[in-house]
Amino acid sequence: MAKPTERLSLRLAPEHLKLLQDEAESLGTKPSVLASALLVRALSDAKTDELRNEMEQLRKELQRMWEDIANLGVVLLVKAGNEDPEKARAWIRKNFRP
Repeated sequence: MAKPTERLSLRLAPEHLKLLQDEAESLGTKPSVLASALLVRALSDAKTDELRNEMEQLRKELQRMWEDIANLGVVLLVKAGNEDPEKARAWIRKNFRP
């Protein structure tokens, strides 16, 4: 069941009200319905942008973590496995890709 809506009043400059009225008329709807739809869309787009930015930050952080783990693998192969550093890096590049 949909939640009941609440009334909201706002003031617009005459030129913006005219734009809203003209657009609503061209779409065959009331200015109040169009204003509500535009406001909801703007708020939803802002949340989407925020989520997109957070996801990008997480991707970057995950990439840094993979690089750190790969570097750790090289160090372990060189120090504990007595492997040549270049061979260790080559093995990590070949076998340890996310």
